[in-house]
Amino acid sequence: MLELGKLGETMPKELVVRTVQLAKWRWVPKEELLNVTVKSGDKVFAPTWDLVNMYKQGNMSEEEYYVEYSKIIAASQRLHKDRWLEVLNMGSVTLACYCPRDTFCHRVILAVKLIKFGQKHGVDVVYEGEV
Repeated sequence: MLELGKLGETMPKELVVRTVQLAKWRWVPKEELLNVTVKSGDKVFAPTWDLVNMYKQGNMSEEEYYVEYSKIIAASQRLHKDRWLEVLNMGSVTLACYCPRDTFCHRVILAVKLIKFGQKHGVDVVYEGEV
């Protein structure tokens, strides 16, 4: 995951991460958009329907959602490590789901998980916020 710099020095790669509501997908270059919804997105990064429904119905707090989604992500990183590494190598990615801007949403949790995953693999992941 390291690139050769000047005179043989190594420098870590960087991944820029942003988030966006899927309704605003046209604001993002197509090659950077990563749909992370359970309904229509990449299931490697998506929550489960049960998790989404429990939260939407008020049967789960944000804290409980965070804990359960974190478990899903930890398993995903083990089972789909190649896909996670592929995303780290994109250079720039925008995580998209249906939640409105400035609300509790798994795409922000996922951005933080990408930062931590990048640290383990020598990639500097920078979260630039919502598009």
